[in-house]
Amino acid sequence: MEKWLSLVRLKLESVKLAEPVVAIRLLARQLRPLTADSGDLFSQKSPQVSVDELVAVIQAKLGDNKVKGVCLIDQHHPQLATQYSEGLAIENTIENTKGRAADQKTFEGRYKLRPSLMTAVAVPLKEHVSILHGPERIQTNWWHEHSIQRDYYIARSDKGRLCWVYRTPQKNWYLQGYFA
Repeated sequence: MEKWLSLVRLKLESVKLAEPVVAIRLLARQLRPLTADSGDLFSQKSPQVSVDELVAVIQAKLGDNKVKGVCLIDQHHPQLATQYSEGLAIENTIENTKGRAADQKTFEGRYKLRPSLMTAVAVPLKEHVSILHGPERIQTNWWHEHSIQRDYYIARSDKGRLCWVYRTPQKNWYLQGYFA
């Protein structure tokens, strides 16, 4: 009950009321599956805030339309493989391949070695890196609107960061993203 009261207070902080509040109605537009707390059964400590609770607090403070999720789409071009979704989308989505197990497996395999933080535009690689994995060639067909041919690598920078870098056929190196 305290958590609900806290969310209502946050939501009402930004609302200007012309008259006193007589009643409050709770409407759930989207329900998430119930998950068990990850706290220790024998510990007196309460578990940390869950992802759902944190999202609810942010939505109450900023508004539902300000919280976006990121979902994967089946696209070879790395900059086009993610898109924003309304609300917080935890599950990966596949355009036009729902229900086909082989396509699902291919899709999931393709995104296992992708960074969680992608740059909007690849930037020239300016730091020294050590290659850990690769190459993975990504090449689109000639008729594709955003034609690319790149060899991608997972690398570690001298500062210890895991990076996703690529090399062009002209032997130029670029930074595409970071693994979190």
